[in-house]
Amino acid sequence: MRGNYFAISLSIVLLSCNTHNINYKPESRIVSAVSDSARIYAEISLKAYKGELKNELRYHWYSADIFGANYGGYNGYLLNGNYKRVNLNGNLLEQGVFVNGLKDGIWKYWYPNGNLKRVENWRKGINRDSLEYGKDGSLVNSNKKNTTSEIQIQTDSTSTKTPWYKRIFKKNRKESEVNGSK
Repeated sequence: MRGNYFAISLSIVLLSCNTHNINYKPESRIVSAVSDSARIYAEISLKAYKGELKNELRYHWYSADIFGANYGGYNGYLLNGNYKRVNLNGNLLEQGVFVNGLKDGIWKYWYPNGNLKRVENWRKGINRDSLEYGKDGSLVNSNKKNTTSEIQIQTDSTSTKTPWYKRIFKKNRKESEVNGSK
């Protein structure tokens, strides 16, 4: 009798484990390609992009062991995740992150000798600012974009609007300005 209960319990456990059919489909995978001077490792999205492609933005893609880029479109799979390009000695040449084929976040570039060449800050495919370095590591150029303290609002007149963070985090006024009427 004990053997029957054990056999029935075991078969219930085994059958319950098999009732859930799991169809796992990965959303991304890592791909690589080798040229005569470098190796590229990147993550690609296996899902089709459902958003609107903008003609002024450059989309980076992968298809049949080829990495490419086009303005306003793509062929194959969009790069989506970490990206790394190294020379044949293993030194980093380029590193960053793609989101739906667009550069996003901090991107770094190196000279073959290992010194930092350039650092760029990207947001949804638009380069916000960059720092350029010489082969000796010294800062050569600093290019800041979109760092205005006021935003121009196009209305019936030329009015300006203070950014949201300045409206929330107001600076403490000098005591003389606050108590000026006393």
